[in-house]
Formats: sequence, structure tokens, C-alpha cells
Amino acid sequence: MSQRINVSRLNPKTTEQDFERFCTRFGKVIECAIFPEFDRLNKRSGYVKFTSCYAAEKMCRHSRKETLYLDDTSIHIELDHKNNLLLHDKPKQNSNISHKKSHFTSTIYTLNIEGQITDEEELIQYLNSKPITIKFNEITNNIGQIIKTGAQVTYNDKDVVDRILKQNHKKYSIKLASNNISIKREYDCEPKINPKRSKSSENTYSSIKSHLESLTKLTRDMHEENEHLKSDKTLLTIALNQHTTRVKQIESDKSDLMESLDKTHDIAKCLTNKYKLREEEHKKSLEESNKKIVEFESIIQTTNDTLTQSINEIQRLKNQITTLENQLQALTDKYNQSESLFQDQQQDIEHFLSSLKRNF
Repeated sequence: MSQRINVSRLNPKTTEQDFERFCTRFGKVIECAIFPEFDRLNKRSGYVKFTSCYAAEKMCRHSRKETLYLDDTSIHIELDHKNNLLLHDKPKQNSNISHKKSHFTSTIYTLNIEGQITDEEELIQYLNSKPITIKFNEITNNIGQIIKTGAQVTYNDKDVVDRILKQNHKKYSIKLASNNISIKREYDCEPKINPKRSKSSENTYSSIKSHLESLTKLTRDMHEENEHLKSDKTLLTIALNQHTTRVKQIESDKSDLMESLDKTHDIAKCLTNKYKLREEEHKKSLEESNKKIVEFESIIQTTNDTLTQSINEIQRLKNQITTLENQLQALTDKYNQSESLFQDQQQDIEHFLSSLKRNF
């Protein structure tokens, strides 16, 4: 029995393919749509219809436990009671159909992909669809790195498989490996009722028929849940392998860092020894410089003393020179006076001589 869920607050960039891929986590989707109108928060709304009530209830339980996010946007979901009641209240058609079995088939297509793969997201983006399971073919190179040389992916949608096989692939080589068909028989047709049966037998038959229908529905839901659990298990295994690879890479990086750390310690030790030697040499040169400074200071002090003595001696000599100059000046004055007297006497002698000449 199908169940419809209304979804609101969708990201404007979310497409119906992304929306359907998101809803297949909870069960098989019959129909999904996104309305073009925007609400007051500039968000869009839509609906999804599951094949079973179990898938819808699973999605509701998951939304009650934690917020659902699609394209980095939290979405709001609620059961569409109006449409679901219309579906449940449809009158059953009573027709004389013979008692027969119908077959519920589920085909799993396996594709082999050859080529170096970076990671799961890159492969999903290349295929433009998310497989049910992904199993990588891994090898280890000479330096211990794990390289993905290929993968095996499974789908349950033939149209998606045909689309992938028809594409002209340049990066990878993709081939169909196998398609496994699982058949499950169930009573999905109403058997013919004998009109001669009593009313109690009809009630018993109706009760048994209803019980069988519920068991059939429960079996189908459990089968779908089992498929999703297998897919989740595969995804968890892939994630675990990726985490293991990451841990190995971290351990390798750790060992490289430890080696570089040891080398750094050795270099630091060598630099410390050189620094100590340079420091000792510096101390020695500093001591020698201090000694020379003391010697220079002593020489400068001696020179200053000598200079002071010389200045004093020069001052004394200057004083003596001044005294001598004064004496010289006095002598010069005396000489000038003597010369003046000599000239006067000479003139007197000449007058005397001239007077004698005149007398004689």
C-alpha cells in the first residue's frame, strides 16, 4: 500500500533527480515531484510517494530523531493524510478471478569498471547516478599507497544501466558483468469465492486473506529493507576501508614526521654545539678586548697626565716668555733712551767741535 509524504523548505537548486535519490534511502519510490512555486522563505515544496507505508514511517521516524538535510538545507516532512485516506478508502472490486500466483522480481545489474578511480564521489558524479553498492578493486604500490584500479557497482534500474552502457566512455571501461534475478512468489490476486460457502467460512476466509495480504506486504517491506541494509552495509564497508586507508596514510605521515623530527633534533643539537663554541670564542675575544681596553685606558690616563704636565710646562714657559718680553721691552726702552742720550751727546760734541773750529 503506497504512502505519500509532503516535503517543504526545499533548496531552490534541488532537482527532482536529487530529491528522488535522497528519498530512495528510505524505500522504493513510486513518484516524486517538486512544485515550481516559492514560499515566503524563498523555498520550494513537493511530495514523494513510497510503495509501502514502512518506508514512509521510516522517513518520519528518521526526521523525528534528527533533522534531515538535502543540499545543505534542512527540510520539513509530514504525512499527507488526505491523499493517503483516499487511497485506503477505495472500494475493492469483487471479481471472479481464479486462484493464482504472481511473481515479484528484483533484478540486480552488476557493472565492471576499469580505470584508476580517485574516490566514491568522483565515480558517482561520473556515472551521474548513485549505485546500490560499490566495491573497489584496490592494489598497493611500492610506497604503500592504496590505488583504486577499478570497481564493481550494482543497480536495480535497467534504464540507468542502459544509459551508462550507451555512453561513450573515455576515462573508464564499463561492461555489464551479470544480472541476477531474485523471484519472490506471492498471492496478489483475489481467489474465486464459492457462493455455496457459509457466512462463517467467508468471514474466516476474509480474515485469512487479510492476514495473508498483511504478511505479503510485510515480506515485501522486509525485502526492501534488507536491500537497503545491504546497500548501507556496503557503503559502511567502503567508508571503513577509506578510513582504514586514511589511518594507514596518517601512520605513514606520522613515521615521516617522526623521522623529520629526529633530523630536526640532530640539526638543533649541532646548531647548539656550534652556538656554544661561538659563545666561548666570543667570551674569549670579549675578555681580550676588555684587557686591551684596560691597557688603552691606562695609556690614555698616562697620556692625559703627561699632557697635563706639558700644558703646565707650556703655561710656565709662556709666563717666562711674558717676563722676558717685559724685560726685553724695558731694555728696549733703556736702549732707546741711551741712544737718544748718545745722539744728544754727539750733537753737543759736534757743537763743541764746531765752536772750537770757529775759535781757531
